[in-house]
Amino acid sequence: MNKFKKLGYCGPAVICKGGMVEITKYPADDSIALVVNPGTEDAETYSVCLAGEYPPPIKEGHVWLKGWSENKGVPAALEAAKLIELTGNTWTTGYVEAQEARLIAGPWADQEDYTEEEKEAIAEDWDREMLGDDADILAGHDIGNK
Repeated sequence: MNKFKKLGYCGPAVICKGGMVEITKYPADDSIALVVNPGTEDAETYSVCLAGEYPPPIKEGHVWLKGWSENKGVPAALEAAKLIELTGNTWTTGYVEAQEARLIAGPWADQEDYTEEEKEAIAEDWDREMLGDDADILAGHDIGNK
């Protein structure tokens, strides 16, 4: 079972209903995953895992978002909720582009002012809290992409 940490509330997008956005990590590459309303029938994954042959670099406190198809408008809704800040960077995945965002809420907020050692300590604390004794179980569990 994945562990989640609350990030904040996001209003609806074009099709997505919105709700409580929570953070976890993708086991495939340890990148951040954003899931709204996890554990409910309305659960939706707002992020995308780009692990593969040519993945983008993973930046601490950044996430790749889906803004196409059923997720149209999600990046803008997350930004309007002041949970993320779009960086303007994109990564082509198939026929669509994922949008990079910096988290401005939750455990990565305002990390630009931290030293590298402080950033590493924050990330280690988060990993320990999120994975703990379940690290081996979570490593083989894919939360999936919608």
